[in-house]
Amino acid sequence: MTFLKRKIMARIQPGRSDLSCFRTNVPFGFCPSPLDFAASALGYEFPDPNPEVKKQWAVFEAMIALMTPQGFASLMETMWPELIDAMPLSMGLMMRFMGKIPGALELIKRMFPVLFPRLLPMMMPKVMPVLLNRVSERISMPDDMLEQMPELMPKVMNQLMPHMIKDVVPLVTEPMIEFLKNKGS
Repeated sequence: MTFLKRKIMARIQPGRSDLSCFRTNVPFGFCPSPLDFAASALGYEFPDPNPEVKKQWAVFEAMIALMTPQGFASLMETMWPELIDAMPLSMGLMMRFMGKIPGALELIKRMFPVLFPRLLPMMMPKVMPVLLNRVSERISMPDDMLEQMPELMPKVMNQLMPHMIKDVVPLVTEPMIEFLKNKGS
């Protein structure tokens, strides 16, 4: 093998996404680099990385969508029983009881923007296993990422929730009231 071939083969990264793809209007995904062309000219062929790249990127796209106010609100809607049970100071029992009294939840509805930011951090450790389960049901993840989720998700929630809670509360208030009225007992 010549010196040039060794240099090229040592530095080759088959397919990459970089800004040159944007400059040449190549659609997102596999972007052949100059090294790909050089390796091809030297007779080396690599498998198309596009399917695997798209599969791996889909996990991150789904996680990004989940970490929006709408995404997190839709996730919370699958967890009402666990979230209500996780409320501190027996507030869950009180909320379930108030759900049986016509109009009672409408009266305290104005308190939700004040209560939720204070209660949710106390509730998160209790519902984290359920949250992780619901996330893994929604998003097909590689095993190594699935193993990291119990460590990563609490950190993500601690960083994200203080900034996002004010946008989440209006999205979850009505669904929570409906749950408490219809299924909460």
